[in-house]
Amino acid sequence: EAAQRIALETIQEHQTVGTSTILCNLCGKVTDWVQQESINDKLDGFLEKIVTVVCPHVTQYSTPECAGVVKGMGPILMGSLARRYAGKDELCGYRLGFCEEPARVEDKFEDFKAEVMKDKPAVKPRDFNPNVDSYSILHISDAHMALTYGTEWNAKCEFNVCCIPAAGKAKTPEEAAKKWGTPNCDAPLRIAETMAEYIGENLKPTYVLWTGDNPEHDIWEQSVQSNIDA
Repeated sequence: EAAQRIALETIQEHQTVGTSTILCNLCGKVTDWVQQESINDKLDGFLEKIVTVVCPHVTQYSTPECAGVVKGMGPILMGSLARRYAGKDELCGYRLGFCEEPARVEDKFEDFKAEVMKDKPAVKPRDFNPNVDSYSILHISDAHMALTYGTEWNAKCEFNVCCIPAAGKAKTPEEAAKKWGTPNCDAPLRIAETMAEYIGENLKPTYVLWTGDNPEHDIWEQSVQSNIDA
């Protein structure tokens, strides 16, 4: 009932005020409701119901994309809110930028950090060669490789990212994804493969730090396993 009420109120407000105001108000209402409840079955499906109804009306994303974000991040977000790791002013303003006057609140994540890091493996120090004057380090991040990228798929589609099976098969070569990448699409795996070959044959760094973010942007189809594969 709470999800339905908030969703209907949000859509009604969207007729008279801008999208930024809508998102700010919606974020505040959701945060207030969650933090009034304990972590129990009442939270299950709450955010999904709101987003399914509201998201297509107030954002540029389609319903599958919105639902994918909620499916992947909803439990984490709801749990964090319920545990009061972040309040309404900080979350909706400073963190998400939904409100015009972001509130910067001092981080107090000691409990959260302790919970997350409790199973961290012990650090094993590495031996460095004292006879070497310097080391070269290559840092790679945000590769976003499309494991399902294919030149048979449409390069333009209804989603935020195309060139994947969800985009459908292209009717003409002009509409299809290109071999070495296409705007509005994540990078094909062959880009990462050739990059790795070039690094090994030419740059030859002492260390390579690959810190993610590897998964493609098909958020409505992502899963724990697909992210591990990436």
